[in-house]
Amino acid sequence: MDGISFKKNVHHMLILITLIVVIGDVVILLLSRSLGGDATEQYADLSNSWYTVGNFGVSDEPISRSIELKRNSTFFVHIMIPDDFPIKSRSCITFTSYACAFDVIVDGRIIYSYGKDRLRAKKMIPRRTHYICIPDDAESRDVRITFMAGRDGGSVLTDGSSFGEIDVLARAFTIKRGYAFIICAFFVSFGTLFIILALFSGRLRVQIIGPTIAQALLLIDLGIYISCYNDTMSYFLSNDVVCTFIEYVSLFSLPFFMQAVIITNRSKYIKPWHIAITVFDVFVVILAIILHLTDTMHLPTMNNYIHVFMGIHGLYTFIWLRYVYVKERRNTRSYLYADAAVETIDYGLLALLLFSLFNLMLWQIGIYRLNFLNSEVKGNFIIMGAMVFSSCVILSYLYHSLGIAHEAEIKKNLTAAAYTDELTGVNNRAYCDLLIGPRDHVDWEGSLIFLDLDGLKAINDTDGHEAGDRYIRSFASVVKSVFTDDAIICRMGGDEFLIILKGDDSEACKKAAASIERAVNGFNSSKVGLPIRYSVGLASYDTDNTLDPMKLFRLADERMYIMKDEHHKKMKGGRV
Repeated sequence: MDGISFKKNVHHMLILITLIVVIGDVVILLLSRSLGGDATEQYADLSNSWYTVGNFGVSDEPISRSIELKRNSTFFVHIMIPDDFPIKSRSCITFTSYACAFDVIVDGRIIYSYGKDRLRAKKMIPRRTHYICIPDDAESRDVRITFMAGRDGGSVLTDGSSFGEIDVLARAFTIKRGYAFIICAFFVSFGTLFIILALFSGRLRVQIIGPTIAQALLLIDLGIYISCYNDTMSYFLSNDVVCTFIEYVSLFSLPFFMQAVIITNRSKYIKPWHIAITVFDVFVVILAIILHLTDTMHLPTMNNYIHVFMGIHGLYTFIWLRYVYVKERRNTRSYLYADAAVETIDYGLLALLLFSLFNLMLWQIGIYRLNFLNSEVKGNFIIMGAMVFSSCVILSYLYHSLGIAHEAEIKKNLTAAAYTDELTGVNNRAYCDLLIGPRDHVDWEGSLIFLDLDGLKAINDTDGHEAGDRYIRSFASVVKSVFTDDAIICRMGGDEFLIILKGDDSEACKKAAASIERAVNGFNSSKVGLPIRYSVGLASYDTDNTLDPMKLFRLADERMYIMKDEHHKKMKGGRV
């Protein structure tokens, strides 16, 4: 496959991943609603049962979606429990409050209070989903709530508030938030696994350990934020203050982790101002934590500021990544696995960025308060973007792995070519020197068989070098037919061959030499080529009392030349 076709396939794969994630997310969301259908018959939806209480009594119009509290203000509401649902011992009202304290009053007495001590101490009042049990002896079905906001302001999400038995409400909550719980658990565990792979696996090259860790940390941060945002962190932490703190810190850290992914993924395009932006991102997070811990300004109060900051940061990131993409398109070099891995991360980051900005835009313009959007939809666009990004991380890791395997195969082939004799296909002298060359060898136990073809020069002179090459190839084929993979056959150059029998003693060496002789005689009897004549010299560590392979090599060479001289004398005497 050429580079252009491969690049198109990568782009098609990325688009397919996005479509699968969006369609799958919508299907799961609809499925979660249908699974909760049976439960909705067992509790009452109070979303449209909240009414403002003012100087002229209870208002006629219900509160829509949420209550926004100004700083240092008090707000009174009235809730009427439907007559269709009896008040039992485990019946309760559930809703979510943000940064505000309140009292719940039934029959003129306070049955539940929240956050008043922290309000007086000017501490942050954390977000919490409340399950407020109504006394089973209550004479009135009229519930009045007094909300109090401090300097941070506050809000109450009336959409999704319900009345019913606590077990039923808890099950409905789990169904609505189960998808987010599974997603955040996947992100955290997947990111942790990638960090372990990057640090302790030898499969990744050094230059991609940084990008892998940065991507994994971004996934973990997304998982933590999604978990807190969808109230599923409370499964693990019962401390609302800690959960709220973690939620906002993970949110404020997203620009830094995105910038870290950009720097590590596109290192060759990084300028000093990229580093400056990253340092500023860290400064924003540290400053926000300091202001919060010193009670100068609490994290929820900074939410609108950080939304503006993230919007500007996201717009800059989008423009810069687009610039890099256009510049890479003009690059005429071949499109490799490494290029696909880098571009896949770019795409995943852009998808995460665009989905997050879209979610932020909808929140800021208040479209979540429209009637056609239920409360469980909130944050789903962030989940979609995070799922696309995580899929791209997996695909990028796959491309990197394929690239490493491809390069290893190329290296293996080049190494084989460097150590292979082109004419015969056996190992060459360079490979022999690598095994027994002039270097330190400790306790090398083995045997050597040195072979030299007789009459090669005469064949070259009379029949030509092509005939001489065929003569050499025939001899190499005969020798190869004798040995298994345990023996190493090397052509030392010209008409000389060396067989390395590592671990074999002199008896095994003699048997191998006899096998060569039988094979050569069989070849000569077949008369399929020029008859082979050769000289041989043997050397073994046990009979020659040496563990130095170079000494064995010289001994085998000397003995081979002794036989060669004898062959020459016979030829001069007319006896072959």
